[in-house]
Amino acid sequence: MDRRQALKLLTLFAGGSIALPAYAERILHYPDACWQTPLPDIAPEKTELLAALADTILPRTDTPGASDAGVQHVLPVLANDCLDTQSRDVFWAGLDALDANSRSRFQTGFAQLPPDRRSLLLSEAEQAFKTHRSQPNAGPHFFKIAKDLTLTGYFTSETGATQALRYLPIPGKWEADLPYTAGEKAWAL
Repeated sequence: MDRRQALKLLTLFAGGSIALPAYAERILHYPDACWQTPLPDIAPEKTELLAALADTILPRTDTPGASDAGVQHVLPVLANDCLDTQSRDVFWAGLDALDANSRSRFQTGFAQLPPDRRSLLLSEAEQAFKTHRSQPNAGPHFFKIAKDLTLTGYFTSETGATQALRYLPIPGKWEADLPYTAGEKAWAL
């Protein structure tokens, strides 16, 4: 990676880390009133599929899962508004392929599978991604896009920021060197 590309990525990351939490907050709290473009019209079956995908990536443990945070409603907005055309097409085609693979192997849709079979299918998708990214000029891959969008939607939601991360709405003084205790949650931005 050359210096120019590194600076572009750093700028994109810095801008995204500032703008995305506010963007995601608007999605979760005011889904119909905030957008200049209409929200994508998603069929209930597709929303159920997105919820199953998100919960397989981030299941409920001692913290709420991805669907508890409403990530299934954020994913279409993030996919349609934040991805380039090629990545968006890869995401939606990959979602359909994941469901079709589930139907051909297990005679039921991905959303209706038990968690262990969903994990198996996503593990296979992850292995395909690892092979894919080692190829020269590899384009976007469904697994990476789905995981990135799910994590973005979850950790920028109120649920993710306050229950999965440590959150201090009015931070105190700067302390550069704090002791670390194994198993502590990371801090929300």
